[in-house]
Amino acid sequence: MLPVIAPGPLIFRAEWNKGPVDESQIPDLLKWIEDLRRDKMTGAAVVMDWMKRRIQLLQNRAKLGFEYLGVSDPSLPLLDCRDF
Repeated sequence: MLPVIAPGPLIFRAEWNKGPVDESQIPDLLKWIEDLRRDKMTGAAVVMDWMKRRIQLLQNRAKLGFEYLGVSDPSLPLLDCRDF
């Protein structure tokens, strides 16, 4: 469960400075990041995707999420990057 987000200054936690317990996934994750960079995945693209998904949750939908039809679904918003 995620902690409650409260307004106010950042509270530093000691566990943020701890290293990973299991480093076995690190090479796979670095390879994944390398592949994403090669495919032109940028930080801006990640932020845009996050913003679209966060905003989409607030929209009125024609059907429930488990009834989603994919890219042909009418509830899929087609947003222009200039909207942000």
